[in-house]
Amino acid sequence: PHNHQTRIRHMLSMILSAFAFYAALSRFFHYNPHFLHTPKPKTKMVGIKHISHRGGCLEAPENTISAFKHAIKSGSEMLELDVRLTKDKKIVVIHDETLSHCMGNPAFVRDVNYADLPKSFQDTIRVSFSPGQTLNTAGFDTHIPTLEEVFQTFPSIPINIDLKDSVNSQELVTSVLHLIEKYDRKDQVVWGSFNQKTTEMCQRIAPDIPSMFSLRGVMKLLVTHYTGILPFLPIKESFLEIPMMQELPKGVPTRYQVIFQVARYLLANPSLFRHLNKRGITVYSWVQNTDSDFEFCLRHGVNGIMTDAPTALTRYYESIDKRKTS
Repeated sequence: PHNHQTRIRHMLSMILSAFAFYAALSRFFHYNPHFLHTPKPKTKMVGIKHISHRGGCLEAPENTISAFKHAIKSGSEMLELDVRLTKDKKIVVIHDETLSHCMGNPAFVRDVNYADLPKSFQDTIRVSFSPGQTLNTAGFDTHIPTLEEVFQTFPSIPINIDLKDSVNSQELVTSVLHLIEKYDRKDQVVWGSFNQKTTEMCQRIAPDIPSMFSLRGVMKLLVTHYTGILPFLPIKESFLEIPMMQELPKGVPTRYQVIFQVARYLLANPSLFRHLNKRGITVYSWVQNTDSDFEFCLRHGVNGIMTDAPTALTRYYESIDKRKTS
């Protein structure tokens, strides 16, 4: 019995020693990733802090040329948009899979030819990330643009492209890549999708174009970070884009409030963000529209903020600059 207890203590001692060595090694490479990984190459998008989500849909109709022009005039440095394929394979800038939200038409985008799409939005549309808020579309040009039109209209503005069409994902990825190459925008776009399959496709056919984490990729990132494995793993993605709000809108069920609080705790991690930055990976938060949310995100170390309120974000950054110089 004595020898048996001695062996158990010896095994436990070895296990604890191995764990301590692993933890120390993980911590070292967490703060010094350059020993294991070459940082991502820098692009023209380095230092961008102001990104307009769908063009800033609290201030102008989402995903329209009007919104994008307003966003840039208001101080945005990057435009975030969503793309899908029409029936005749045109790449159009629209978030939802149907035309219901903006046009009041239940048709699926993939079932309609581009020329047959409605020419304008409904008079009033909901603002997705601001429950209860609506936007009056009167006075705006609200035709659904093609991605090519966006590239032509804003040749020097970085574009953050969320590929939404999981039904025609392969065709969408290859079509978007064709336009990126046609307009020589490889260092002026970020692309990817919540969908893992679509993001992997982007990375496979164009590994030199910066990609974003998919939803599954974010989950894997968090698991590997909190288990200490992340410093040892290669990362294909160049941009982490995550939801970071201080609180959910009123009326959200309690069960979602609990999930939200846990997710916020896990995601809002300055140590993780610093590690990613050292590896050349940029961190953006979405969707923040108030000064308190802007401050919360910057305090936790994000590099840039996606907003539906580009004017408010510009005003906030200007207030920071004034405080620094006063």
